[in-house]
Amino acid sequence: MAFLDNIGVYARALGEMPLREFALRAMTRVPGLDGTWLRREIALADAKGTDIGRMGGFLDRLDALSRQHAGRGLDIAGARVLEVGCGPLAGFAPLLFARGAARVTAIEPDWNAALFEHPAVGERYLAPAAARLGGGIDGPALAARFATDFEAFATGLEDTPASGPFDLAVSQSCLEHVRDLDASARTLARLMVPGARQAHLVNFGNHRRREHPFETIYEMAPADYHARHGRHINLARPSDVAKAFATSGLDVSVTPVDTQPTSLARVTLHPWWRERYSMDELAVRTAIVVARGTA
Repeated sequence: MAFLDNIGVYARALGEMPLREFALRAMTRVPGLDGTWLRREIALADAKGTDIGRMGGFLDRLDALSRQHAGRGLDIAGARVLEVGCGPLAGFAPLLFARGAARVTAIEPDWNAALFEHPAVGERYLAPAAARLGGGIDGPALAARFATDFEAFATGLEDTPASGPFDLAVSQSCLEHVRDLDASARTLARLMVPGARQAHLVNFGNHRRREHPFETIYEMAPADYHARHGRHINLARPSDVAKAFATSGLDVSVTPVDTQPTSLARVTLHPWWRERYSMDELAVRTAIVVARGTA
């Protein structure tokens, strides 16, 4: 059954992504081809991952909700920023540098310095991104900032050697993937300066079908889901994330961005979920978590 599920995922992906990106991702199944070149080409072919305007929209939303719930915006200018789960192309870092961040540190378990430092990344992603960003930063200037003011650790959040302290932490679709949410929240709290802000976009869907984000998740208990589909997501819900940050001594708010009650209604809920969460919470596909330490 898992094989049939994957066939369905691949068939839908073929209709949802550019043919080149699909072909490159399919090549990862060929023995001996899953090297740095292939991963770099997949990253550069990812239309969403290379859309710096789309990334800017996410960062603006994080900033707006920080103003609403933490009393001030992200205050990027001059900040030492920690990004969790930056992906192969350094995530928000180009935007953060364009907006005046003093330094950016990234934590990404799959970070590959050889991939990111290849000239193709500069030519096909960073230079065009800088041209779109404006703000007085061009391709060479952005490359110089990465050379002097950027570092990335190929570790998980709980065991990162990053020492901080940081003025700001951000992430996009990352916290749903950490194995130990409580430990991750404690690490984030420890790495920040007093009063620092955090803003995280969390995706509570299945990461398989956007039009049916709760399919398979709510149809079984978490232990059964992990046994069948692996541990690619931790299955924490918004209240679980809020509790993890609050227990770490942070003031926290969780604001739903996308709720899908109609998608939820299509799913036959397993008792495990019905007994622990409200229907409103189970309908949340994405939310932004804003946290602030005590000054």
